[in-house]
Amino acid sequence: MRDETDGGEARETRGAARWLTPVLAGLALALLVWSGWQAWQRVATERRLDALVAGGEQIFAAIDAYVADRGAPPPPGSSRPGGLNARTLAPLSSEGYLAGASGIIEHLAGQRISAYDVAGERFWMVIRDADDPRLALLIARTDRFPLVPETWIEGLYRIEGSRLVKIEPPPAAPRRAGRKDADGRS
Repeated sequence: MRDETDGGEARETRGAARWLTPVLAGLALALLVWSGWQAWQRVATERRLDALVAGGEQIFAAIDAYVADRGAPPPPGSSRPGGLNARTLAPLSSEGYLAGASGIIEHLAGQRISAYDVAGERFWMVIRDADDPRLALLIARTDRFPLVPETWIEGLYRIEGSRLVKIEPPPAAPRRAGRKDADGRS
């Protein structure tokens, strides 16, 4: 004797499997696409940050050289004699301290530095990424940055909300020993 309820349950199970399988496959596909998008966004952000840091390192070195020659960084404001132009980075760019300033500026929000101030030999500058202004970098040698007053900061820092995260320079490449001749001379 056969139980007729068994056949009905089997049909219901097959019916549920018929619509549940595509739904689960769609969810899995959506999760895969979303994960790929997130990974792509992280890579794009890292590339933008790398470009911002490279520009920041060039600017820091240029200001450093300018201070070594002139005793102080250029004053803020292009209307002042010798003042720093936020759009061209002159006098750093115009006097040979900073090559390729236009390449740096094109990656910045508004094609300009966001903020800059000087006090004696101390300075700080904020630059933001053109594509993602939340990516902000502080270039500084000061104890007068408004976010952390009376705290000495020097170098490049990523601004994350109200926090500064030091960007460590990459380790120096090992020096290669020169080729030596048979007598041990270079």
